[in-house]
Amino acid sequence: MLEQQLELMQNQINMFASLLDPEKLDPAKLNMMRDMFRSNNGSEKASCSVDKEKNQSSKEEISKVASKEEIEKKATAKKVRKVDDNPSPIDSSRESKKAKQQYKGGLMMREITALEVDNVITSTEKAYIPIETINVGKKGKKCKLAVDTKDNIVAMGTVIMLDGPIHGVPLGAENVRTSVDVPIKEDAYLPIPNVSGDIFTVKQAIGTHVAWPRHLVLMSHEENSMSTQKCSSKIPCKQAAYKMPVSVHLLLRLARTIDESIAMSVPMEDGVFGNDHNTFINSNDIIQFCLMQPISTICISIYMRHLWSLLKMKEEDHLYAFVDPGRISNEAGKVEARSCALSLRLESAQLDQLILAPYNTGNHWLLAAINPFTALVYYFDPLGNTNINPGMKNIVELAIKMFNAQKGRKNRKKVHWEVVKCPRQPGSVECGYYVMKYMKEIIGTPSSSILNMFEGKETYTQEEIDVVRVEWAEQVDGYIQDEVKY
Repeated sequence: MLEQQLELMQNQINMFASLLDPEKLDPAKLNMMRDMFRSNNGSEKASCSVDKEKNQSSKEEISKVASKEEIEKKATAKKVRKVDDNPSPIDSSRESKKAKQQYKGGLMMREITALEVDNVITSTEKAYIPIETINVGKKGKKCKLAVDTKDNIVAMGTVIMLDGPIHGVPLGAENVRTSVDVPIKEDAYLPIPNVSGDIFTVKQAIGTHVAWPRHLVLMSHEENSMSTQKCSSKIPCKQAAYKMPVSVHLLLRLARTIDESIAMSVPMEDGVFGNDHNTFINSNDIIQFCLMQPISTICISIYMRHLWSLLKMKEEDHLYAFVDPGRISNEAGKVEARSCALSLRLESAQLDQLILAPYNTGNHWLLAAINPFTALVYYFDPLGNTNINPGMKNIVELAIKMFNAQKGRKNRKKVHWEVVKCPRQPGSVECGYYVMKYMKEIIGTPSSSILNMFEGKETYTQEEIDVVRVEWAEQVDGYIQDEVKY
């Protein structure tokens, strides 16, 4: 065996050596070399064939896995297309938590990965789909929802193209079905509340369908026409670049450096509201005021203190007195307690003294000027409504009854309301500033001419409102400086 191997090796050596001189190569040996080359080449081809078969097998396995994944994706896509018929997607346990995170304002955020089939969206991006409209195949239109007037926008919503009843109540020919998507004034009362569902405010209506008066639903084309009408009318439009008064701008910069947790003290002398106390304002109140946003009760109270100080300087504080709006407004407690607080202030009034009482409904500022001895009340609404707010009416009339009982007045007159035609706010956030401006003008006008004091005045310009804002800013800046000293 060993001898055969040695002989084979010797033959190979001889063949390779003969390559150095091809002429000495024996033809038989040449054929033997060719056979060896063919056999080696054949083994390489066999190896390549095996590898090729392995690759082909691997590709087939990958193809099978891919097709299996595709089937699973299609099955998932079919499941995604299915939407529950109920308005709320919340059912149970884990699905409930997940749905609550995704369910916002009546819209369900879902990732859709299916191919286009009929109305299915053909993209992998997140899509916001109205839950109820997807069932009926009706596309809603975005809108703004107003209360009382078209200027008083309380929410962004969607018009739902369905005429059926809402929660068992007929929709009505003058109404449209809407969904409340984004609240602007959460505490605003709905024009048509859902009594059976205990839905009375904009906040409570988020994610549900509610009826809304057709004339208070503003579509995009109507908004454009309205803005055109406003600009062409006597009502001034907001300037594209509003130039803030210097004192207001400086106060804004200062307020932004103050931590919102810090409250600055404002003294309220006995003559302002009938009791000596301190009230407090923080940076958020100041910033909202400077930016012409809806203002808090404390902002109104501070300006009333300023007006009281002006009257005192002129020795005219016997003509007018002020009521703390924080004790009588809608959020101050029960009706009886608020009426009692107003009654106590009326009892300190002098004969023929006019009592100025700002009142907040929860999302809107009103003003009443009360003469308790004659049971006469002047009513100011910056929105121009001629119907007296029922909440305010109840508080004032009950307070006057208490006043008469305390004074022992037997021949009590029925309360007489006079609606004053006053300048109207152009937007939805100016009511507080307008009430401040009304009070400033009232204390400079004899009470006998209040009904006619605004004759021909449809609205205030921004410059006229800024006069009040500058006065307020200077007062508040003084309080801040006093606070820094201590």
